[in-house]
Amino acid sequence: MAPSESTVVRGAAEIILPLEEIVVGDILLIKAGQKVPVDGGRDSVYAGTINRCGTFQFRTVNVGADAALTNIIKLVEDAQNSVLPIAKLADKVAGVFVPVVITIAVAASTAWYFFNFCDVCAHNFHVCSGCRMSLCARDLQLRSRSWQQLVRARSWAFCSRGR
Repeated sequence: MAPSESTVVRGAAEIILPLEEIVVGDILLIKAGQKVPVDGGRDSVYAGTINRCGTFQFRTVNVGADAALTNIIKLVEDAQNSVLPIAKLADKVAGVFVPVVITIAVAASTAWYFFNFCDVCAHNFHVCSGCRMSLCARDLQLRSRSWQQLVRARSWAFCSRGR
């Protein structure tokens, strides 16, 4: 999201350096259309921001792991990789629910077929019960994932306000 290199002003010279060589206190030159590579002190410039017009310079404040963009990426990755207890429970329920419904659907459609009620009806019953089971399992998963994201967003919002 941030550029891999930037223009650093050292004395009267403008040097293009890779992001790894930029240190706290360097003065960076950002031209129109360029992204800001690190956090800066001039009016709180943040890494990843796009300069839409004009040119400006700023002194670097946070570089690398200390940059706001790095912290945001870490928070998002942590939220995506973690699973709430309710999501674990939903996974367990779905793990039991799906095989049970499939077994019932297969048994019912097989019985329907062998007792000659109707070949087409047996097939339709089998397909419909399978579709219904898939919809229920999907709904269960989506609801638990939605709650998980809501809880994570709330906790991050409280943390970012300093509470």
